[in-house]
Amino acid sequence: MSALDPIRMSTLAKLVVGLGALLFGSYSVIAAQQTDAQLVELPTAVDAWVPFSPPWILVYAGLYPILFAPMVVIVDRRVAIRASLGMVAIVLMAVPEWLLWPVTVPRVPVPVTDVWTHALALIRSMDPPTNCFPSMHVATSTFAALCVLRHDRAAGAWTLGLAMGVWYASLAVGQHWFVDGLAGALMALGVDVWVYRGLPETAFARTPRWRHGIWLGLYAALWLGVAGAYWVG
Repeated sequence: MSALDPIRMSTLAKLVVGLGALLFGSYSVIAAQQTDAQLVELPTAVDAWVPFSPPWILVYAGLYPILFAPMVVIVDRRVAIRASLGMVAIVLMAVPEWLLWPVTVPRVPVPVTDVWTHALALIRSMDPPTNCFPSMHVATSTFAALCVLRHDRAAGAWTLGLAMGVWYASLAVGQHWFVDGLAGALMALGVDVWVYRGLPETAFARTPRWRHGIWLGLYAALWLGVAGAYWVG
């Protein structure tokens, strides 16, 4: 494959669109069907240790660009197909949990006073508080980071660190319980081992690290858009 094939790979492009549609559809169905009597809360001592801090929304939103990280490192079509299947498997395993055991985090209204609270209000408007366990933010970002780790240990380590930051941020902005993220991380680890089993090491060839600037650039563009929308009212 040529150097640009990972970016143009149709399999992963379809993954992004399909996964987004599946998540949006699942969220809509769940939000419409759940009632207050069905909702479960899962607080732990860890949750009490993490103070509420809206600026952590900057890290929490890191999920969205991290999902693109595998696109810039994958060079083998077998890996691309299995990465796509892994992402879909994570979502399909989570949906029954959301429907049968709806976990919620009570959300205290936060007035919009700065770009951080503006971004938090935006995410809350799109993410109903009835699909917390397992956390898809943690599960999908961890799975994507593990893919990068298989290709490049150094780049994968800091990508995985950002994914763990997403986990902490999910507590700091009041979107998830600690156990939601724990379940998501364990799910990602299990799916990672399952989907890539049997592939040779040569399938995970390392690509130039400058390519990570692509998804990091998307990260920056995301925040410029959010900040710009706030500044222009």
